[in-house]
Amino acid sequence: MLSSKSQNDAVSSVFKAVLAALLVILAPSAAWSRDTITWASLDFPPWMILEGPHRGQGVWDELQQYLIDALPEYDHRVQVMNNERYELLARQGEKVCKVYYFKTPARERLLHYSIPSVVFLANQVVMRADKAALLGHPTHLSLAALLQDPRFAGTVVKGRSYGPQIDALLRAHLAQGRVREAVTTNESLFQYLADGRTDYILEFPAVRDFFEQDLSARPALVNIAIDEADPANLTYVTCVRNAWGAAVIARVDRLLERRIASPAHRSATLRWYLPADQQTLGRFYDRLLLAPLHAPEPAHGRP
Repeated sequence: MLSSKSQNDAVSSVFKAVLAALLVILAPSAAWSRDTITWASLDFPPWMILEGPHRGQGVWDELQQYLIDALPEYDHRVQVMNNERYELLARQGEKVCKVYYFKTPARERLLHYSIPSVVFLANQVVMRADKAALLGHPTHLSLAALLQDPRFAGTVVKGRSYGPQIDALLRAHLAQGRVREAVTTNESLFQYLADGRTDYILEFPAVRDFFEQDLSARPALVNIAIDEADPANLTYVTCVRNAWGAAVIARVDRLLERRIASPAHRSATLRWYLPADQQTLGRFYDRLLLAPLHAPEPAHGRP
């Protein structure tokens, strides 16, 4: 018959064996339970290119991959979705992020924003040259005046932000019917323009350069600067507005400080512009992205 000490030793051995088995079983589960960031992506050449020979060569593609590689403590899933879907998931508290987004008051109520991550030349009016002749071939114009001009009907993408100044003008004039919203891609929007199904669209110069070469019809197009809009725009990395999203953005901010200062990010930002536009954009890169990184922090710490 076993002594009391022997019985205790036996129980202890069994307990240790069971504990060791549980650790083996549960260890993989702990790894599998890491948080997953779902990155909302959208085909937006030339900044995010999901298809074709230039796939993955946009500045947002490269930034997204950089963040995925630099955040190994998370699992990552890239999912194609439009802006409306992304914002719906954010409202539901899902663990979603997006590598590029304009800043608007409505979106700031849903999302945490990083420091500015990418700069690009602002939206312009893109119009067929024969239509621009009716305006005297201007190099710039008032979008408010164009939206009220009965000779022209424009088309914009539903759910897309064109920047705060332009968004405000569109909201004020959509009900008048001279500009319509369409659930479509940027590529299709250029085809509408080429086919004469719309008189003008609002788009970035680099996007026009990218798509114009592939249009089935090739009418002469012109870019017209918008008086009410800033000449350059910024986008930000965003995540769902909760404690989880705040923690991700805090990590992203530190990573962006290194990325923005790198030649790779500058090269990706300028890549799809014509040489003259690269010079202009390079100055905005220095002023709007680089300079804030070197600005002295206030005495109470980073705002």
